[in-house]
Amino acid sequence: MNEIEIFTGDIRDPNGVREAMKGMDEVHHLAALIAIPFSYHSPDSYVDTNIKGTLNVLQAARDYDLSRVLVTSTSEVYGTAKYVPMDENHPYQGQSPYSATKIGADSLAESFHR
Repeated sequence: MNEIEIFTGDIRDPNGVREAMKGMDEVHHLAALIAIPFSYHSPDSYVDTNIKGTLNVLQAARDYDLSRVLVTSTSEVYGTAKYVPMDENHPYQGQSPYSATKIGADSLAESFHR
C-alpha cells in the first residue's frame, strides 16, 4: 500500500459509503459510536451507526470486489472476563447497547467473510 486516503462522511449513508469506497483496493473501517453511557439513552443511534454502517461497508466491499476489509472491534464485546487472560475464544457478552452493536457488527463481518 503506497497511499492512504481518509474519507470523512456518514457511515449510515449507503450511497456515501459506496462513493468513498469506489476504486479502493482495501478499506479499514474505523467508524463507530463509542460512548458507552450514551448507548443506554439512544441505542437506536448505535444500531444505525455500528451495525447498519458496517453493513453498508461490507455490501459495498462485496459489490466492488475489494481485496480486504479490516473491521475494527473492541474488547467490550467480551464483557467481564470469564477467564484470564482473555483470548479470541472468550464468549461474547453484550453488557451494554454499545457492546451489543459491536458484537452485531463483528458477526456481520464474519458472515461476509465466510
